[in-house]
Amino acid sequence: MNQGAANLFNQNFVEIGKEIFLQDTPLGRGGEGEVFEVVQPYSFRDYVVKVYHSQERTPNREAKIRYMIGHPPELQDELSIIWPQVVVYQEGVFVGFMMRRARGEHDLTILSSLKLSARLSSDWNRKFSRETEEGLNNRIKLCHNIAVVLQQLHQTGKYVLVDIKPENIKISLNGYISIIDLDSLEIIDRQNLLFSAQKLSAEYCPTEVKHLNFKSELIPETWDRFSMAVVFYKILFGIHPFAVTGAEPYKNLVSHEQKIQAGLFPHGSRANLIEVMPFPHENFKALPKNLQNLFLKSFDEGLYRPPLRPSTQDWIEHLQDAVINVQKYQSPFALRKRMHQDKFIFEIEKGTYHQVGSEWAWSSFLVFQLFNEVIIDNPYLGIPVVGGLVFVVANSYKYTQQIEFDLDEKILYIKYKNYFGMESSKKVKLDKLQATLSKNGKVLKLYKKIYGGRKEVAVIKLDKEGKNEKIIRVLKDGLERLNIQVTEPGIMPI
Repeated sequence: MNQGAANLFNQNFVEIGKEIFLQDTPLGRGGEGEVFEVVQPYSFRDYVVKVYHSQERTPNREAKIRYMIGHPPELQDELSIIWPQVVVYQEGVFVGFMMRRARGEHDLTILSSLKLSARLSSDWNRKFSRETEEGLNNRIKLCHNIAVVLQQLHQTGKYVLVDIKPENIKISLNGYISIIDLDSLEIIDRQNLLFSAQKLSAEYCPTEVKHLNFKSELIPETWDRFSMAVVFYKILFGIHPFAVTGAEPYKNLVSHEQKIQAGLFPHGSRANLIEVMPFPHENFKALPKNLQNLFLKSFDEGLYRPPLRPSTQDWIEHLQDAVINVQKYQSPFALRKRMHQDKFIFEIEKGTYHQVGSEWAWSSFLVFQLFNEVIIDNPYLGIPVVGGLVFVVANSYKYTQQIEFDLDEKILYIKYKNYFGMESSKKVKLDKLQATLSKNGKVLKLYKKIYGGRKEVAVIKLDKEGKNEKIIRVLKDGLERLNIQVTEPGIMPI
């Protein structure tokens, strides 16, 4: 529906007597419909209309919107939840609903990763930087504000959001929020399912997603408690709570959903089943004990026992006066100073991977810090070298200090030192990168595609003590998630 007229009705099908005209270009698009600005009459300029795609304009959808309009939650701030206000019809046919325009310049994803977006103003960096006491504790306040709004929705006893995630929360610089995309929630009455949820996001779902059909079965409010805790963890630490690499028998788990099912929370009772824990998780120790306990109840004690998960009221009470210990909280970018303290270190320093739908990506500046002892197997130079990845360039031996994937620029940076301590670096475009892994898994080679063939840029060998095995395995896994095929030696992918 473009800039045409539509009629407004209240929940009882009483025509309000207004025609509205919508902007030609939608503000946003989704799987269910499009959102348009109202351009006329002027009194509705603070409203938008969600126009469903034709296949979504079902009687059940219409009845659900009418129910929501007739049973709104009591809100302290009417813009904290963007609720349907009026049913919209065009030529007598249901097409969608009108709602208030959400406030907030950005959605919560800007604060849910390790690094603040470069497009944010200095005011955002000052208010929410993890480098400062003010920024960290403003993040605590933001979690508190989200819990307050969700509590008001849950207090109705009628609504379960099911699809709580940062993309559905708009945020203002002053910490006010607007929760959007509410028409996909679940509606219940006296524990009877009236209208099922329409959507969910796997990485924010609790373990019961495996045996509950969200489109036909009642989803309990404890589901939202888990999703809320995941959002809080990402706000405070910039990483998903289950973003780890599992040990046997969980080495092959790749998605957050799989790791949630396995209970691989790095601070919980199954931490012994985790092989690699990215550095940002260490900042968990900077939280006051009562907040640590709430996360443990959400992701460990209550993982398979939903009633044990903290409620919105539990979070509100403990977040009100919480203060992060800034001395214990370390910026992911400052942690590299600790890299030289241990003999063997493998860390993902600036980011971790996340699932978007069915596609895998890694957040920008995914860094592998690799330091370990490697023996160069060379009949002419049989001496040990302390370093990381061993490779040959122009017949000279070098070892890497760091491998860095810059996903914004789509470039792999390799920094090295040679045997005499001279530093150098190289960059390879990700679309020019190839890799091979020997059948025994002991040698991983990286290549740069060049005209007429490819050029070797790095060789990672399994040393005599097997210390490189983790590096080879995790790096191979990472390359494949970047859609870089890892083949057998001699095979050149097209």
